[in-house]
Amino acid sequence: MPNHCDQTVYLHGASKVVYELYQYLSPELCNDPRFCSVISPMPLQVLLDPVTKRMHGQHELEIHSAHEWRNENWNTKWDVCEVEIEDKIEFSEDKDTAWFTFRCWTAWAPPVPVWDKLFAMGIEVQAEYVDEGGWFEGEYALGQDNCWRPEIEEDDGVASDEEFGLEDTIDVFKNLMKETMG
Repeated sequence: MPNHCDQTVYLHGASKVVYELYQYLSPELCNDPRFCSVISPMPLQVLLDPVTKRMHGQHELEIHSAHEWRNENWNTKWDVCEVEIEDKIEFSEDKDTAWFTFRCWTAWAPPVPVWDKLFAMGIEVQAEYVDEGGWFEGEYALGQDNCWRPEIEEDDGVASDEEFGLEDTIDVFKNLMKETMG
């Protein structure tokens, strides 16, 4: 089983787009929350493509083309899992802008190419992520991904969310956006 990459993601932008994403992500509104497949859908043809064979050391591996496509286009094995809406959707006074925050996990890595696609569409993405195995952590803001290897603490080797400052950073960003939007 792959490592989970836990994420807290804040989305802010055109209300039509943000509201649509909210509907796809909200467990209250959707039985099967989706994110990557909504923003960057996998072409159906990929499901018909043959299995690829690759050498990994001295072993030949068979890789399904859908698996390969998702890794190349989403940077993760499958779509978001265990979605929780942290802050429900809010709208600006003129209803042109909306924002919300959600938490989820993906397999192996964060979906940076998906965030890039949203950013290119004018949607602000503020995200923080951490690998459950402690191999990496990072943040995504203003279309830039900043990933690093955390320093392991002596006591148990795993840092808590409080030590990463995930909630504080998201709260500061949300307050700045609310002040800016007036």
